[in-house]
Amino acid sequence: MNAVSALATGPGAISVLVVDDDDTTRGILTSVLTGFGFGSVLEASCGESAADTLRNMRVDLVICDIKMDGMNGLALVRLVRSGVDAGMRHTRNVPIIMLTSYGDERVIAACQAAGANAYIVKPLRPLRLIRRIAAVCHVEIPKLTELASKPSAIVMVGGQAVS
Repeated sequence: MNAVSALATGPGAISVLVVDDDDTTRGILTSVLTGFGFGSVLEASCGESAADTLRNMRVDLVICDIKMDGMNGLALVRLVRSGVDAGMRHTRNVPIIMLTSYGDERVIAACQAAGANAYIVKPLRPLRLIRRIAAVCHVEIPKLTELASKPSAIVMVGGQAVS
């Protein structure tokens, strides 16, 4: 299933690959995603590991840090989009959201030039991430809709406080 066809079934049908060299960030992302109802969340600690996962599994969305040792996030996006790696050709059109601690326009432009669909500047804000996923994957996320209808309050989702 691809993310666009998941529209009828919601986020539980979307498989996500989270790529970040920081264990804490990966854990937070996984917790937030599962808390919002995403069914399958896979993790990779580096670009090389992510590439191996993409060769062997089908995912509907990649959320990737930029700065990592070895193959960085931009190099991973370029590899995915290039279609050069025959084992990854099925991933050429998978949506990719980049995470960066750099708000610099040059970095954002580099993400776009590499083929990323969106970017989020850290620190990670769960609702911003989920809204970006909903937009990129064209999926309605029931918990997001529920939160939007509540007055400004802090709500726990997947063990994380979101507002």
